[in-house]
Amino acid sequence: MTKRSHRIFYTLAALLLGIGIILVISFAGSKSRGPLENLFFHAGATVNKVEQNLIIDNRKHKRIDQLRWFQTFKSNPVLFKNPPVILFGAYDNQTRESFESIISLEDSLKMTFPLIHL
Repeated sequence: MTKRSHRIFYTLAALLLGIGIILVISFAGSKSRGPLENLFFHAGATVNKVEQNLIIDNRKHKRIDQLRWFQTFKSNPVLFKNPPVILFGAYDNQTRESFESIISLEDSLKMTFPLIHL
């Protein structure tokens, strides 16, 4: 065989091997639970936790400090029926992962929401 035909053969072999590996992984899907999946899951959860802690810890103004006025509402639910102030809130259906999107929204609007709908 010539140099060119060797190159074409090896390229096709590598391509077929790659396709085969992808097909095996795709068909294995959820049936292939194992130590690597657990490792990646825990690594992702750890990174998420560290990022969230850094975002919350690096805020200039802590939520609890800015919402001290809201303590009267928490202790007296009757105030919610006819509040003396307008209570803004936020809803995000991605909060199972992290509160980062709500915190980012608060930071961009320069306000702290007393109500967060989950």
